[in-house]
Amino acid sequence: MLNERQKVVLSILERTPERRAPYLHLVDWLFLLREEEHLRLSDSFYDFFPYKLGPFSFLLRKELGDLEKMALIRFEKQDVVGEETEDLYSWPPLPPDITGPIHRVLKRHGRKPQEEILDHISVRFPWYASRLRPVTALQMDRLQDAARPSVYTFGYEGVSIDAALDSFLGNQLANVIDVRRSPFSPVYGFAAGELKLRCEDLGIRYVHFPELGLPPLLRRGKDRSALWQAYESEVLSQAHRTVTKAAVICSSAPTALFCYEKDPAKCHRSVLARHISRLVEMPVYHYSAAEREWWSEPKSPLADLSDMTIRE
Repeated sequence: MLNERQKVVLSILERTPERRAPYLHLVDWLFLLREEEHLRLSDSFYDFFPYKLGPFSFLLRKELGDLEKMALIRFEKQDVVGEETEDLYSWPPLPPDITGPIHRVLKRHGRKPQEEILDHISVRFPWYASRLRPVTALQMDRLQDAARPSVYTFGYEGVSIDAALDSFLGNQLANVIDVRRSPFSPVYGFAAGELKLRCEDLGIRYVHFPELGLPPLLRRGKDRSALWQAYESEVLSQAHRTVTKAAVICSSAPTALFCYEKDPAKCHRSVLARHISRLVEMPVYHYSAAEREWWSEPKSPLADLSDMTIRE
């Protein structure tokens, strides 16, 4: 079953000569669909981060592999080629609010050589070319407030691996500390092995401290306030050495405590962050997936939200 993102990929290939496009062109066209045409889909569109050859998406690379397994595309050297199949004509056509942006992007950029497209991206969206080409200080305005000496936290609920990596790089994180008890995830890119690989590929250190995770049995019969008190008294007190290690890492370079919940008030990482904050005398900042930015934790205690559900 195809999702809308994959249908957009196939629709682009249908509009290219011989259903063929250089892989890097395809990536850049999809990036420009997002950034210039603000394409939004019910499935959510691809996110991107700055990589070695410009904007990149690991999810896109995975889904191209899925299309190849379904025999809907094939790879020939550096090209992606759409296969001629009757299945293409059995699916409902994409609506005009999707095909229109595809047409406009290909009209503007479809015949440009790769270097010219990258020139365009470097001028319009310099952040996404920042690992490929020098970027002026004026262009790097999104980094002006980055890397404050703080304790950061990040929840990946509702976030793609590419959006996560983009936020890590944008905030100049040097370390990611995974504080999940069990670092497994059905969401692409967020199982421990995959996340470690992606982070280290970008020069970000990944460490996993399962001792700082929330034991499932600890949750039973407790409201939020009682759970957080038990976490501090029964988990953090016993994991004193690991807490100290995490505090040293946080104080040495920009570091994020990583877990699942998008709302830090529902996640033990906020309790851990405040605990470390007191040790290293640094403020706490949480990542907001909705605003795609980091925000300072309010001074009011999270125990006020004790009746809300909790999930690690």
